[in-house]
Amino acid sequence: MFYIEPGLPHEVFNCSETDWVHAIVARSDASEWQNIEPYDRDSE
Repeated sequence: MFYIEPGLPHEVFNCSETDWVHAIVARSDASEWQNIEPYDRDSE
């Protein structure tokens, strides 16, 4: 289990090019989707 604090930039992705990953993602508020800002990991 992972807990990500509100407002903390993050991105969900699979680091492997050969292995599958299955994840169940839950949010505390369904309306949070409206506030999602794309995270550009190449900008770091």
